[in-house]
Amino acid sequence: MGNVNSDERLTLSPTRQTLSSRDRVLATSSAVRSLGILFLYIETALSFFLFTTTCAAQITDSLDTYPPRWHLATSDCQAEVIAHNNDPTGGVGDSGCETMTLANGHGTQAVLEYRIEPVRVIDELSARVFIRASKKGQRIGLRVRYPYLSDPRTRQAVSTIVFGAEYRDVGQWQKIGIGTIVAPLRLKAIALRQEYGSSANLDDAFVDAVVINCYTGVGRSQLSLDEVTVDGMVAVTSMGSLFGSTQKSGRVSTDLSGTTTSTTTDHGIAVVASSMLPMDRVTRILQHNGEPLDWVRTLGFNTVLINQPPTERILREAMLARITIIAPPPSAPDIALESLLEPLIGYYLGTSLNEAAIPPTTLTIDRIRKFPNRWQRPIMISAAESWRAYGSLGDAMVHDLPPAIRGLAADEEIASLFDRVERTGRLQPTIVGVPTDPPATLMRQLENISGAIGAPRGEDVSWHATQLQVARALQLSPRAILFRSNRSLTSGLPEDQRRSMALSYINRHLEVIGELVAGSTSNDSLVCSGSRYRCGKLEFPGGQLLIATTYAQSRGLTLAGDGDTLQISLPPSDVSKPAWRLTHFSAERLTIQSTSRGPLLEIVSPDTVETIILSSEPDMGGRLAGAVKRVASQAGQDRWQLARESLTQLQSDWQGATSSRIINGDRAAIDLLNAAETTLRDAEPTFRAGDASATIRMARRADAWQLRSRWNLHAALSPQGKLSATTSCPPLLSSGGIPIQIMWWPLMNERGWGSNRLVGGSLDDPSMIGPTGWSFGRRSENATRADAKIVKGRQVEGDGCLVADVASLSDSPLPGGYAGTSIQIRSPSVRFDAGVPIRIDVQMRTLGFGGPDQGVLVYDTVGGPELGVLVRATPAWQTVRLYRQTIDDGEVQLLLEAIGAGEMMVDDVQIRAWEPGSSQSMPMRRIADGGVEPNRQ
Repeated sequence: MGNVNSDERLTLSPTRQTLSSRDRVLATSSAVRSLGILFLYIETALSFFLFTTTCAAQITDSLDTYPPRWHLATSDCQAEVIAHNNDPTGGVGDSGCETMTLANGHGTQAVLEYRIEPVRVIDELSARVFIRASKKGQRIGLRVRYPYLSDPRTRQAVSTIVFGAEYRDVGQWQKIGIGTIVAPLRLKAIALRQEYGSSANLDDAFVDAVVINCYTGVGRSQLSLDEVTVDGMVAVTSMGSLFGSTQKSGRVSTDLSGTTTSTTTDHGIAVVASSMLPMDRVTRILQHNGEPLDWVRTLGFNTVLINQPPTERILREAMLARITIIAPPPSAPDIALESLLEPLIGYYLGTSLNEAAIPPTTLTIDRIRKFPNRWQRPIMISAAESWRAYGSLGDAMVHDLPPAIRGLAADEEIASLFDRVERTGRLQPTIVGVPTDPPATLMRQLENISGAIGAPRGEDVSWHATQLQVARALQLSPRAILFRSNRSLTSGLPEDQRRSMALSYINRHLEVIGELVAGSTSNDSLVCSGSRYRCGKLEFPGGQLLIATTYAQSRGLTLAGDGDTLQISLPPSDVSKPAWRLTHFSAERLTIQSTSRGPLLEIVSPDTVETIILSSEPDMGGRLAGAVKRVASQAGQDRWQLARESLTQLQSDWQGATSSRIINGDRAAIDLLNAAETTLRDAEPTFRAGDASATIRMARRADAWQLRSRWNLHAALSPQGKLSATTSCPPLLSSGGIPIQIMWWPLMNERGWGSNRLVGGSLDDPSMIGPTGWSFGRRSENATRADAKIVKGRQVEGDGCLVADVASLSDSPLPGGYAGTSIQIRSPSVRFDAGVPIRIDVQMRTLGFGGPDQGVLVYDTVGGPELGVLVRATPAWQTVRLYRQTIDDGEVQLLLEAIGAGEMMVDDVQIRAWEPGSSQSMPMRRIADGGVEPNRQ
């Protein structure tokens, strides 16, 4: 890809590739089907009489608009695309064209591909392209793919290329072409049978790309391409719809790598379905919401997870974009789609499936296993519990991390993932799901509050929290990262534009280290000092990968190690190993220091995520330099633009808070913002010059100051002027919620709240437990003893309090999250009108709950569990506070879920509405009585 900024990615012009049909008529009767081989010979001549679908078509692509359509597909010479752009005036007749610079090593091939829809292999198929190059020798060709023959090394369908004319006129435009490919393809087929055996299935071959072998010797070469034309296209579905489909019966098996294979067919030939996830990289999957797939590819994604069974449109689009698809299974196979199934690599059976969903899931899998061989695919499942049962049903498991606003620590997130994988009890590909946007319930709260008080919603995103969760997920050596998304990245909203830039930046990092992660095993974490970081260690053949992540976090807010020095203690055996730091997308050498405490790595002012490679392999430095060089330019643009736009939003947020007199002018905050702005301004010439490493270094320095400034702003706008892990206030759970919180500020004070509307909130009378009062629900499937009752004493207010305890009845500890929930306590309901701000206060003590993602989850029926507060072991009484705004007329209840084993005590529960007097009505744009000072840290 050429370098393109985020604005261009979000306002793509549609491709100029067009497809025009010539003939549409009725199909003949079944007698025509008996013509067999004779029809293959005369199908083009008789197409007017025989086809109902498009039988001859033409592609004409002027290549004069973004995005570029030619891509480097394969090479045996370590080919690298140095530059790739659209030249608006450099083409034939001063029109647009694609230009690129390639660097080749020793070899024979550097193949560029131009994807087309799958078409029949016939002599009438031809392709032409204009080319101008600095060297001669480039050859055009058509790539033929064999869908039923799989390469055992790559697990991909085998392909071959039939080449045509060669470029000769150096420095001049020349048209080269290819056609009449049937005869030379027969010779290719003979060679393939010699390589893969005489039983190799070469049926239903199709052409899927126009290619150019650009290898012209060692060194750099310049190449321009214009005016691609393809004629004589016969869609592969034409033959399928006319003759029908011969369904081959066979027995299907699935190996541990997630590859589904058919061991026998009616011809006795093995058919290998697509491998779901390659073993040599970390696949990057986007939860798809209608984004153009060619644009998704520019963000660095390999695969998309769609929300409905595959259609002809999405399959064709995926082929052209070189994107693979995971999708829900169809209710029944569609014969017309069989020739388009190459991009489909797996079936997805649902998100957060519970134990009750096991029977219907089993029925669905039985139905899939009865599909014809061409439709067999590995099965991917996301389960919230019963991992062992689901692991035995599916071929790959998705383990979803909770949203960052849940407030899990770094060790907790990693430990909870390892616990789930261990409980699955089966060796299979692991996929980690990471949320990339705020929970839907949080967005509804923000939109509801914004509409009620007339406050604008900010445009910032908490992308550092996503980056941290991805970095921690790599500790499992996962086969893939699934980037969860509830809203289209091309929605047009500024926050989604920034989210796309952040995902692009994170994907460049995964692209660099993905191969090392895929071949690694997790080791113990290393001891860190000097700064609040956790450093994980992955062992790969020939070295170690260190991933250090900050744990200075508060429900989505993040701090980098600005001004601190991170010291990572290494074992004595590593003292002589070379070390490279990849944080700035350059292979930066680090010196391992020998100290009285042992070998140390020191990093001054670390970024939120630090990536370091230790290896004694002599070529490791060169390999790393080459890997980062390919993606550094785009990473630099993404990080720079994210830093600039975040600074603009943060400056606006601070101005709004101070002008409303909620907080006084904070000199420290102003200094942080000025430092960030000065850094980005001084580094702009470096950014313009294309020095990606230096750009990232300066952008992340400005980021560190912004993160601290935003932390202080959130603290200043919080109740009592400080951040609290036990307070849930929707505008403060989103980086873009500050403008709303400024106008919601009066709610942070005690004045204006009405009386408690919850009957029985004092929890003094045991008779309040019942159908009309407090109720309890237990999960019988967990091996636990759970009990809840109102007892005298140990109270905050009144004569008694509610006590609930959970104990495990087995030797194995309870899991965390939803699977570890044994008891749910539900309060009586309180009715409110729509659009009413409410506040829920709960006094709590807890003991136990020591496992990862365990505690008491406190939430309400308005915000749901996503916005709840997870209370850990806290032997002292403390207040849990939830701010909400009702969306509809209806009942509101408080819920408490015990996750894991432990004891909780609850007292003095209050649910109150915002009822300001006439002199203090909402919305309020200015606060006359001042506010609290920012929390200075």
